[in-house]
Amino acid sequence: VSPAQLSDVRLRSHQVIALATHFASTTAHNPVVTSGTGSGKTESFLIPLLTRIAAEKRSPATLPPIHEWWDLAHAGDVWQPPRTAGATPAAVRSVILYPTNALVEDQVTRLRRAVRRLREQESPIDIWFGRYTGATPGSGGVPSGKASVGPASDVARDMRELARLNARLTRIDDTDLVSQFQDPHAGELITRWDMISTPPDVLVTNYSMLNVMLMRDVEEPIFNSTRRWLAQSLDNVFTLVVDELHLYRGSTGAEVGMVVRNLASRLGLQPSSGQFRIIATSASLPGDDSGLEYLERFFGVDRASFVIDPGQPRTLEAGPIPTPQHVLDVEAEELASTAVREQWAQAIAATCIDPMDSRPKATRIDTVAARLFGNTPNGDAALARMLDGLGRVVNPPLQFRGHVMMRGMRGLWACSDPRCLGGTGAEPRRVGRMYDTPRSTCLDCGARVLELLYCFECGDVSLGGYIVDRPDRGAVVMSTTPVIPGDNSGDFVFRRNDDEYRWL
Repeated sequence: VSPAQLSDVRLRSHQVIALATHFASTTAHNPVVTSGTGSGKTESFLIPLLTRIAAEKRSPATLPPIHEWWDLAHAGDVWQPPRTAGATPAAVRSVILYPTNALVEDQVTRLRRAVRRLREQESPIDIWFGRYTGATPGSGGVPSGKASVGPASDVARDMRELARLNARLTRIDDTDLVSQFQDPHAGELITRWDMISTPPDVLVTNYSMLNVMLMRDVEEPIFNSTRRWLAQSLDNVFTLVVDELHLYRGSTGAEVGMVVRNLASRLGLQPSSGQFRIIATSASLPGDDSGLEYLERFFGVDRASFVIDPGQPRTLEAGPIPTPQHVLDVEAEELASTAVREQWAQAIAATCIDPMDSRPKATRIDTVAARLFGNTPNGDAALARMLDGLGRVVNPPLQFRGHVMMRGMRGLWACSDPRCLGGTGAEPRRVGRMYDTPRSTCLDCGARVLELLYCFECGDVSLGGYIVDRPDRGAVVMSTTPVIPGDNSGDFVFRRNDDEYRWL
């Protein structure tokens, strides 16, 4: 890459240190980034591992064609992997381990964007990744024969719908929107069968699924292919990425630590091997001896191999704070100036510094307004104007992070009479007054209280209850709690027996 091509590339210090440490030939070659939330820790591991894969696969050749096995007419109704192995063998060069599927979904969009750009550049790189979780389609053994028969037919139908969706998204030409969806033509293996037959360069999964994969025969080809690739040359390096490392504590940490050791053993890697590299991120891992001890015990690797980098937070130097009226009077042309944007961004960020320990923390929006403008009546409007102006910055865009706290309740109950006087004023109303503990009758109208149920997909509200009696006329009398010893009131609704529970 020429210096001119890198002139617009700017990395944060911890991203540079992670990249340099990962490629170091010294003992300390495993970076652990502990910078603050929103500081680019994801890029701290994506840049090194994609750089390593790109260096191995760089070639002026064009990308090999993709076999669209789901297009039955075009592919001749024959199942075979969509990926054609090129000059380099198909093997897992990196595993990115997340604690939950929710984090997998959140982070995989960045990987999609990066892989797409690597494949679309002037000298494309044939790089592939796959998300292997419980939600990944293609359970069971790899199909043989026709793709229109058995389990493959259902997956093929979904793949055809996905292909149609991507065709429509391409016409919209919105990179951020496109990265939210899977695309088999952009370096992503969609089904488990695809990844078992031709393992992706980057495998994204969670520790629970990885543990299952290590115990089953069906995924054995993934580990065998990777082990053969590692044995071909000492230059071939396997990278294990563990995101949100601080979440693995106690018994869970011990369990995941054993999974990591099992993975290395299956790939034929010793803890001290130069072919085994680790990159980890954490928002709260200490950089002292206690942090190094934790890393050594978790990964089973010498603590001297780790480099913990907390990053270098930017020093905030807030200038004079404008008055609320001045902010509200700023014209659009003045708002677009760099000086105004910089002044406002610094002023807002400085209000988020905790006066007790001088560290920036998540701060309530009303507290930010009070620290900026005091108790002036138009302080909230002025802050809204500042945030709106900063949100319109395009080059370079400013990043905002909002924390929305939600407490999920374990149970809700509601009066079964929609005409109940204690109900809300919303229309149409399906239920009456709501309760956070079960009771037999409503305090306002005396009607029967039942369990309040709602659909996670559409939000539709309904009621349910346990059967108390069955009169001869065919109706049932219901209660909010079980009446038969042994009935499980804490089980999921869809698992409750029809003889004990009814859903209205």
